[in-house]
Amino acid sequence: MEEERANGLYWEEIRQTVAGLSAFPEHYRAEVPGGWLVLSVLHLSDRAGTGITFFPDPHHEWTVKADDD
Repeated sequence: MEEERANGLYWEEIRQTVAGLSAFPEHYRAEVPGGWLVLSVLHLSDRAGTGITFFPDPHHEWTVKADDD
């Protein structure tokens, strides 16, 4: 997983594949009090879209499998 730091948050890429190819939109998560912020980024031609949501997880139990898992 890749991580980027922006505005004090560490954004971890949530890699997804479908039939061995990278899926879109791209998804990232950042640990915040009480859960996670989840960011989705869609790139299609010249049109780009983003969305963000809060995923409640008070104990931060959500795990992400690595590509080789």
